[in-house]
Amino acid sequence: MRIIVVPGDGIGPEITAATVAVLEAVDEALALDLRFEQRAIEFATDELILNPATRMPDLGSPLGTAEFASALCESVGRAPGSG
Repeated sequence: MRIIVVPGDGIGPEITAATVAVLEAVDEALALDLRFEQRAIEFATDELILNPATRMPDLGSPLGTAEFASALCESVGRAPGSG
């Protein structure tokens, strides 16, 4: 089963890494054949906060199609100026 992983920003990457580690352990124990494909978010989250009309860009994969069975997406949107 292919799962797309989008780490997000801020604490997203750390949370995502821990979540994937747990899923990998479950996969190994239950032989679920999980395969993770990580995609980076390449846009300024500050822009999304400052301008709510901004749309998230395409992640380069048609989510919601047969290509991926599931998506693991962490939070996006650190406060402007928070680094």
